[in-house]
Amino acid sequence: MKNLISRKAARILGLITLTAMASIGLARPITVAVDGRNIEFSGTQPVKMGNTVMVPLRGVFERMGASVDWQESNQTVLAHRGNTRVELRVNDTTAYVNGKAMAVNRPAVVRNGSTLVPIRFISESLGAYVDWDETSSMVNISSDPNNRTYGNSGNTGKGGNDIDRTSVISVQPKGSVVPVKLDSALDSKTSEVGDKFTATVDTNGNQDYFGLPQGTKIEGHVSFAQPKSGDTPGAIGLIFDRILLVDGRKVPIEATLIGLDKESVDNRNGRIVAKVTDKKKEDMKYVGTGAGAGALLAIVTKGNIITNSLIGGALGYLYQTLIGNKNDAKNVVLDRGTPLGVRMDQDVSIRIPVTTSAPKN
Repeated sequence: MKNLISRKAARILGLITLTAMASIGLARPITVAVDGRNIEFSGTQPVKMGNTVMVPLRGVFERMGASVDWQESNQTVLAHRGNTRVELRVNDTTAYVNGKAMAVNRPAVVRNGSTLVPIRFISESLGAYVDWDETSSMVNISSDPNNRTYGNSGNTGKGGNDIDRTSVISVQPKGSVVPVKLDSALDSKTSEVGDKFTATVDTNGNQDYFGLPQGTKIEGHVSFAQPKSGDTPGAIGLIFDRILLVDGRKVPIEATLIGLDKESVDNRNGRIVAKVTDKKKEDMKYVGTGAGAGALLAIVTKGNIITNSLIGGALGYLYQTLIGNKNDAKNVVLDRGTPLGVRMDQDVSIRIPVTTSAPKN
């Protein structure tokens, strides 16, 4: 019996040892490559904090062609590249890009005498494109916005040093907005919750919108639908579920509706960015008031209905301005070609073949 217990204990210890070894094996050191060339870190190494990769201040950004300064007096990182200037203070979740405040998921920190900064935030703010390969724990950065190529992240067995010239990475960060146009009409009178729809990415005549080529579509569904009833106008809400690439791939996303007006978004070097990035603070729905498709309002529904009191609470005195009188309440009709804003509620990185082109009509 004693020998049996000893053998069982040995097997258990063996399993624990193997599990520990496997865990250690999975904890790969993080490597960083800029334009296919690995960065060597002599002191403090890159580290992942939560979902954010943090890197030492020096090395990476100079390789991108940026100048980086450290202000000891106010514990602030200053990065400058081209016409873009980024300011990031230690332990502060608000950064400044060309003087405009932006939220940072993970602030800069000081560790072992070295300042660590969020690599994705600074790189993308400076116009670069970032790809994270979970399998190899590798960050690939493309510094040239006109030649967004990446290494193969170690998948070729060459350590990721070779550059994959056949694809680019399209990065749509959380809070960025993709402009689209509806492919077919939606109507609060006939639409039902769950109805699917598609909209085509508006590249504004260019070959792509930040890596999303002409012909890319975004699929969504109707999340709320209420027909006009008496004095209460119709309303419709939309949620976006996946990006439909022209090569047939479908990329799941978490994205919500946002207006494209100056009160809702900013234009930062051609990229549209939401002024409010927390989806909990906004629940946008089209409401049948005023001219055209109606008003796009931030309204949280009570159950499955929208009432005039909810609309009035959202608009205040503007409610009377938009509606004018009770007879102006109507259904919402979003015609084919209606421009919509798709606000990304999580980061999305997609590898796009450079040979990808829009399908022929």
